Amino acid sequence: MLARMDEIPGVACCSANESGTLIRLALTPGADPERVVVEAERALRSQSRDRVGVVLRGSAATVALRGEQWVSPSQVAESLTAGTRSPRSRSTLFALFWALMILWLLRRERSLAEAAAVNGDGPKPTVQPTRAA
Repeated sequence: MLARMDEIPGVACCSANESGTLIRLALTPGADPERVVVEAERALRSQSRDRVGVVLRGSAATVALRGEQWVSPSQVAESLTAGTRSPRSRSTLFALFWALMILWLLRRERSLAEAAAVNGDGPKPTVQPTRAA
């Protein structure tokens, strides 16, 4: 995707954040930003039908630029060639694994409790005797 963005007329260079959810385009002097946006959206649609491009401007763009680690196309290629993953992505996968495991256990526990209730094997409700007043 980044290689395709680099080919757009008016783009000096591009980079992506570590997660690949944001693409940053630096324009050449005199480039028409709106034309670059149209071409970038076209490139995005042709490469990924399930993604929608959103142009960030003003303070939203400033926040996105400051809050991310940006990698160039060559850094992405090196990372893929070396077969390495960032520590951030490993920790995210680890957290996701445990979250899914906990959800599975909770669902399993609920299913077992429901099955026991249907079969009459579950805990019986207790009735506390009351004193007459």
